[in-house]
Amino acid sequence: MGWQNAFHCEIDDFCNTILNYWFKDAKSYTDVTTTDFREWRGKINVLTGGFPCQPFSVAGQRKGTDDNRYLWPHMLRAIHEIKPDWVVGENVAGILTMVQPGQETEVGSQSTLFGESEPVFKRRQQYVVETICRDLEREGYSVQPVLIPACSVGAPHRRDRVWFIAHRDGTGLQAQGAGQQAAGTTGDNPWNASANASGNRDTPCRKSQEMEIDEFILTPCPDSRREESQRPDGFSGLLRDTTGTDTGQY
Repeated sequence: MGWQNAFHCEIDDFCNTILNYWFKDAKSYTDVTTTDFREWRGKINVLTGGFPCQPFSVAGQRKGTDDNRYLWPHMLRAIHEIKPDWVVGENVAGILTMVQPGQETEVGSQSTLFGESEPVFKRRQQYVVETICRDLEREGYSVQPVLIPACSVGAPHRRDRVWFIAHRDGTGLQAQGAGQQAAGTTGDNPWNASANASGNRDTPCRKSQEMEIDEFILTPCPDSRREESQRPDGFSGLLRDTTGTDTGQY
């Protein structure tokens, strides 16, 4: 396709050995949480990344932001530092049904059938997919998540995967001085890697555990297979090779 792999970031030693074998000229990083990617700003056409699926996979405990492998905030920081033209993110289908934990706020009261006053609470929540899309939009990207099973590209198994396809078409709300934090992150700027459990979806609920959450537009097929929970993930920056030669296999 005429693409050159400029760098890759992978913490697993074995996987890094494979990447270094195929992409000998690419710069290799190991820990996304400590790497400064600003040297690549304005130089990368496509940034690809399979941020870890374990926090969302139905084969695991699905701890979401409470999982120490929840690395989306770090990938978001890399996107902010690099500012690639395109971003392609990948994760398991389980991410479609993951809801960010939220906080309840008392907003009023209502009378019961017996004339008693009962408090009414509002819970602020959103799906993880919405968190990711809104984070990218704040960075100036138009984004579309799509679900593609492996069998649609010739694999002998289903294995649904969600792909986030994003194209940079603006400066983003942060650059415009909107002062809004990206959902799923906290700190003085939206690229702080400390995950924030609160989203920004308002859903009314009673004091009980019951709550209402709007259905998201993408839903996995009910007969979807269980995803593997121990798959290493990483991401790479791709440069367009003006010579038209392919420098690696994917």
